[in-house]
Amino acid sequence: MDEFEKTIRTTLRETNKFDAAKAKTLRRETVQMFQKKLKTALIIAWIGVCIGVVFEAAGWIGLVLSMFLGGSVKLVVFFGVIALSGGQFHLFTKLWYWVYHNEIKVRTEVKELQLQLAELAGKEPPAEN
Repeated sequence: MDEFEKTIRTTLRETNKFDAAKAKTLRRETVQMFQKKLKTALIIAWIGVCIGVVFEAAGWIGLVLSMFLGGSVKLVVFFGVIALSGGQFHLFTKLWYWVYHNEIKVRTEVKELQLQLAELAGKEPPAEN
């Protein structure tokens, strides 16, 4: 449990009545926290994709040049491995971002649902007829 979750729990525990302004602030802070995580993940993903594309392009260029300029078999295999590794790194980075993005979106929805449940629990019960 991170510091933000502890703050939410203690705030909800300490308040006996529902405070709409505090709930709105908690929701906004929750969304901002997860948006910051997504922005960081997006930057990491773009860096990973760029590294993968650079290695893939360098590998393919080296492979073509070594094949047509009479390079050794070891050189052809080396550049082939570099090209395939760059492509795999590129795809792995995209897959990682997709999984992490979906995880963060689900966690955001769960946190918002928890705050809505706390809001409903904090309200006065309806008068029975």
